[in-house]
Formats: sequence, structure tokens, C-alpha cells
Amino acid sequence: MAELAIFSFILQAAAKRSVSKVLDGFDRRQAADTYRDHPVSRARFSLLPTLSGRPGNHCPSPDIQVIRRCLCCAPKGSNPLVARHQTPREVPFVHQSIRIVHRFHVLILLALAALVVAACDMPTDSAEADMAEAAEPVSHDPIIFSDLNWQSALIQNRIAQYLVEKGYGYPTGATFGATLPLFQGLRNGDTHVTLEIWLPNQQEPWDDAIAGEEVVDIGKTLVGDWQSSFVIPAYLQEQYPDLDSVEDLKDEKFKALFTTAESGDQARLVSCVIGWACEVVNAQQVASYGLEEHVYIVNPGDGAAANADLYGAYERGEPWLGYQWGTNEPALLLDLVRLEEPPYTEECWATTKACAYALSDIRIAVHPSILERAPEVVDMLRNFNIDIALFKDIARWTQANEGATERDAALWFLQAKQDAWSQWVTPEAADKIQAALDAGEAADGWPDQ
Repeated sequence: MAELAIFSFILQAAAKRSVSKVLDGFDRRQAADTYRDHPVSRARFSLLPTLSGRPGNHCPSPDIQVIRRCLCCAPKGSNPLVARHQTPREVPFVHQSIRIVHRFHVLILLALAALVVAACDMPTDSAEADMAEAAEPVSHDPIIFSDLNWQSALIQNRIAQYLVEKGYGYPTGATFGATLPLFQGLRNGDTHVTLEIWLPNQQEPWDDAIAGEEVVDIGKTLVGDWQSSFVIPAYLQEQYPDLDSVEDLKDEKFKALFTTAESGDQARLVSCVIGWACEVVNAQQVASYGLEEHVYIVNPGDGAAANADLYGAYERGEPWLGYQWGTNEPALLLDLVRLEEPPYTEECWATTKACAYALSDIRIAVHPSILERAPEVVDMLRNFNIDIALFKDIARWTQANEGATERDAALWFLQAKQDAWSQWVTPEAADKIQAALDAGEAADGWPDQ
């Protein structure tokens, strides 16, 4: 409405100025001359009072309404000009000028009316905000998350899906699979978000995808995580203090601790899940350390099977050797020890990999199409980070609640850690998410479990 008042003021000022110019143009001396020179009135010019303010003027006021009354409305005989010339033909200049001013007034009124109508249709600031808030997302196509087959990735996906659906109104979905196939799916646009890309495990395909602009790196999660192919229970090292290096696995005494019927006279090493990038890395490390004759590699079918293998040995107090990482549930809950390895260097990793893993660099990546399709979701994912301390809390909760699923863990986190996730989203989205939690809602795109 403030805009309407300003426009109205400007228009009225312009109108007054225009009318004043018409009246100024209606010069009194010019009017008299015009009347005098008219063929009909030339003979009677002596009867015309001048309009220049000299004595005998019956219409001294410059106000247009006064002039009109004087010229058109006075009784016959009261003014020689009107008495003898009552038609526009007899006073052409005067009446034509009055008609111009009349029409200009009508145009002004029509313009003002148009402004009023437009103002009624213009939304106020609060209405604009309400309309923006109620606006639907640009696309109704689901945002597909890469459902990597280990616990931390699944729980992070469930949390992020909830934030996207309830906070920003986008539908979501999930495609389950292993590391390498799902990364190829991200490159192809079959999935749109991957929350855990472990580097340097996937360094080569990652570098290729970044160089080809097939994926976009938008941040980190699980900062400070670690991984190792050679982990043993702490109680075993307490029994055998000299067992502290990968080189010790060549010692028959220590190697015999891990032999089974399956592995024969070699130490059984539970390595990475089939299809994970670390499956290839760990095999290369074993070969580069000269352990192929001493170690028998077992690759579980999934993360749950690998964890169950470790939990079983730990509960029985038996020796166990294998791959673990810092945010995997057993590593968070059990007392484990990493055998010493040569320190990581870029040169080593680029060649033989006969060295320890670097501290994990876990990236969040999206397909480029999401940048335009859901920019507010990308902004949220840039802020998204479940650090090690937060994930330990999640792992302890799932361990204490037998049978809890990743969906259960996500809902517990969202309800218990509002101070964490509210920092990743906008205030408006946070209010919507909290309302959904209070209503007991689940994310529609969560897969069945």
C-alpha cells in the first residue's frame, strides 16, 4: 500500500501541473484576441470585457471552475461575452480549452482507478512470504540416496531422507547396493546422493568422476574415522604382548592363533565385504606385505555378517583378525587394537599400498542435476555432518535396544539430538521437521525393513 500512495501522489502532482499549464496557456489577452478575431464577434468586440485583469473584467479568477461559471452559467445579460455568444461556435477557444481540461480530469480518474485495482491484487509482504512458504518444490521426482550396505551409511541416509522430506518437501527413495556399483550409479544419475564415499579407497574412480564433472563434492562426514585390515581384540594382545605388527603374522606361533579348519595352516583374516572398494585394497596390502602364504582372506557377503563374525569371537574370548573401521558398530563398542603398519604416504598408496590407511576422508557427493533441481537440499547436505562422538551415541543406543533398525536409530537421533541437526537446516525447515517428529511421522521414502 505504501507503493500505491507514492504513485498516487506523483500522479496527482502531475495532473495539477498539467491543468495549470492549460490554464496558463489560456492567456487572458490571447483569449480576448481570439474572441476579437472571430468572424462572428469582430463587430461586437467593444462589448467584450477583457480577460487580462483590466477594469470591467467579470471573471478575474484564474480558477477553471470560476471561469466555467462565468462563461457558461451566468444569466443572459450579466456578461456580454455569454449573453451574446452562448454556443461553442461563438466562443470556440474557451469551450475547446474547457473540454480538454475536462477530458484530462477523466483520464486522471481512470488512471487512479487502475492503480487502486492493481493495489488490491498486489500481495503484501506477509502474503508474499506465505505464498513462498506454501510453494511446492521445483520437482516432484524423488531424490534417490545410495543405500550402501553398512550400518553408518544406512543410518545417515535415513536421517538425511527425513530432513529432506519433512523439512523441504521433496520425495526421496533409496537404492541398495555395494560401493562400486552405487558409485557408478551416482555417476550415471541413477542415484543422486551418496553420503559416504571413502577415500583413499575409491581414489581413482573418484578423481575420474570429479574431473569429468559427473559428481559434485559438497562436504565431509564422520570426520576423523579410521580403517585397518589388521585388527585384533585387545584381550588377545594382552595375552600376547609381542603380537603388535603385521610382520608378526609371519611368525608361526602367532599365525597359529588364527587358523581354522577353513584356512588350514594360514591365519584367517576377515576382510572387506564383497563389492566394497577395500576388498581390492586389502588384498593388495596382503600381497605387498608378503603375507599371501601366511594369510587366508575371507570376504563376507555383507556388513552384518562381518560384524557377527567379530561379535561371536569376542563373546567367546577367541582370537580374531580382520578389517574394521572406526564408526563400525563393533569398533565403537568393543576394545580393539590395530596392528602396526608402515605409515601412510601418497607415494606408497599410489603404488604398492604396503602401508597403513590414511585417516579416512569420507566425502558427501551429489549428482550435478541436484544442484539446480533441489538447491536448498544441497545447502543442507553441505552442513550435514555426523561426527564420531555423535555416531558413538547412536551405536550405543542401537546396542542397548536389541532389534532396533536403522529407521529406529534415525528417529532416536532426530528426537534426541535436535541441537545437532537443527544447525544443518533452515529455521523454517527445523520447525516442519519437529512438527513431523511430534506427530510420529516416518519418511515415506524409507525402504521397508
